[in-house]
Amino acid sequence: MSNKNAKVYTIDDYPHLVKSGLASKIRIARIRAGLSKQDVYRRAGVHRTALDHVEQAGNYNIDSLLKIALVLGIHLKF
Repeated sequence: MSNKNAKVYTIDDYPHLVKSGLASKIRIARIRAGLSKQDVYRRAGVHRTALDHVEQAGNYNIDSLLKIALVLGIHLKF
């Protein structure tokens, strides 16, 4: 039985899907740790907009992502 309304993802969708997944994990980890955005970006040594971009699946550099993940105890596997 097929679902005619099911979303079919193409290869072009995957970068956004990966960013969205990471954004959710980062935000949830920050909240669970009881940390404010200010706590995280200061501890990570990144600008506040870098954290906003990561949590909103915007444009960010891998350096900022790794620093933020380290502060939150998230281990990224490649």
